Amino acid sequence: ESAKFKGEKFEEREYPVYFGKRCNQATAPFGDIPLHADVTSQLDYECELAFILSKDAYKIKAKDAKDYIFG
Repeated sequence: ESAKFKGEKFEEREYPVYFGKRCNQATAPFGDIPLHADVTSQLDYECELAFILSKDAYKIKAKDAKDYIFG
């Protein structure tokens, strides 16, 4: 969808791509990532970072961001 929005050309795949995002699963640093060979032969991964805000924030300066992070 982002390629379509940006007007970029992309190759259509012969088979659909399944993307499952489990909100109740995470892997520890340096932990194993299970490959479910019965589902796919191609493992794709991504990294996500989250943090909790300690107070409302809107249009804050980058140098002040640390003041809004909880903990």
